[in-house]
Amino acid sequence: MDIRHYIVALSTVLRPPKSFETLKLAFEMYENERGEILEEDLAVVMEIMLGVKDVDLSGLFLALGKLDKRKITY
Repeated sequence: MDIRHYIVALSTVLRPPKSFETLKLAFEMYENERGEILEEDLAVVMEIMLGVKDVDLSGLFLALGKLDKRKITY
């Protein structure tokens, strides 16, 4: 198990009312050196936090209207 998965899952279980903070923590852990998170990394975070598997996030990334549709910033 990736230690990042464990930390995010533990944070979700221990502090469920603070889901926005948990999402920010997950984003900080998974973002690359340029402060971006890729679609496949966000899918992992969604699976950890919400138990959602095989989620298609391409529509979300398109809706954000970024030039590069494969990544987002916090």
